[in-house]
Amino acid sequence: MRESWVRAPTPSPRSRRWPASRLLYARIVEPVDGSAVHGTIVLGSGLCLETDLIAGAKDAGVRLAGLGWGSVEPVSPYHGLRAEKDRYGGEPFFGEAPLWRST
Repeated sequence: MRESWVRAPTPSPRSRRWPASRLLYARIVEPVDGSAVHGTIVLGSGLCLETDLIAGAKDAGVRLAGLGWGSVEPVSPYHGLRAEKDRYGGEPFFGEAPLWRST
């Protein structure tokens, strides 16, 4: 298995407003045992989950590589490497979410 990270300017104007989210990050995991690679899967995470901070025992990228799959794991805006100083992960997302108004 080979692990690498990529970073690039975020294409999202909304994310660029927050300094820590001006760059996007993604972890790349690839099998390297010489067998054929079946393909690449993009792994997303849900609310309240910061995949770049999870211990290796629950690492989906490593498990998939062992099965012959590559994976790309983007770090969600405002989380992990992209979290703002003095804010919890995802705070800007929730703080700027549309309001629900019942009629």
